[in-house]
Amino acid sequence: MRNFTYFLGLSVCSIGCSVGTSVGPDESEATHKSVDAIFSDGGKECASMEPQPREKKWKIDSGGVEREYRVFVPSTYNPKLRTPVVFNFHGFALSPRIEEWLTDLSAKAEAEGFILVYPKGTGILFDSFNGGACCGTAATGGTDDVGFTAKMLDAIESTMCVDRRRVFASGFSSGAFLAHRLGCELSSRIAAVAAVSGTLSVEECNPSRPVPVVSFHGMKDKLIPYDGREKRGWTSAPDSFARWAKINRCSDKPVESMPGPEVMLHAHSECQDGAEVELWSLPNGRHAWPGGRKIARGTRVLSANDRIWEFFQNHPMPE
Repeated sequence: MRNFTYFLGLSVCSIGCSVGTSVGPDESEATHKSVDAIFSDGGKECASMEPQPREKKWKIDSGGVEREYRVFVPSTYNPKLRTPVVFNFHGFALSPRIEEWLTDLSAKAEAEGFILVYPKGTGILFDSFNGGACCGTAATGGTDDVGFTAKMLDAIESTMCVDRRRVFASGFSSGAFLAHRLGCELSSRIAAVAAVSGTLSVEECNPSRPVPVVSFHGMKDKLIPYDGREKRGWTSAPDSFARWAKINRCSDKPVESMPGPEVMLHAHSECQDGAEVELWSLPNGRHAWPGGRKIARGTRVLSANDRIWEFFQNHPMPE
């Protein structure tokens, strides 16, 4: 508890002061068949691929700097079958390990059979990612995290049998800002985006194609306010939602509903190439991953992991 309180305190100060394990039991045979059924045969391209460790720290050179990331491989991984990849970028002053613990996303990867990548940010005192207006020295120093993501994907695709139509980006806080940015600047390789407690806060966003986006934001978030923070260039959650709807050329008015207690959904479904845009607003939600670890004060009324994976499954890269 002491360690958690310490790093959470750092996260609060860092965002406020800045400018700018293997899991899961064996699955049933039926589950294995259903997972394999959605992945296409790797063919000759994957013929030489070998099994990979369940968890491993990878390192690559990006812009002359050695960068790190952790890769979680589900027990169902077959190196001859194409497998989806999900990137999950951590929050300010956190780390890949803490992000994994807070979100419990590795359990979802194990259950559903996708490769999960936890990149490590950069910083002088606290690690973060450059999502445009946020966060920290990664943003103010202009770190090329879009290029870093492309390099990671190159390395993973050369080592593992990846379903290139099902590569997705997700993130929390600082990582969420970057996930949005990847939708703008790496849309040729990222099929869809999921962002928790972070908004689209880059000056220009001109993706090569419409990009499906699902966002989650607590309305009581004091670190990355739901209504934004204009002085820092942080767009509000509603404005971010509206901006993506415009980018994706959605022709319908946003539909608002309450799928559950203390949960509001704003959705555009009539968008070019089926690129839906969703915003899940949580009236009592704070700066936390919905459905994540209870100690992290995440709301229990919604599982971000479940909705994110469902959204990703519905939005592969167009053929």
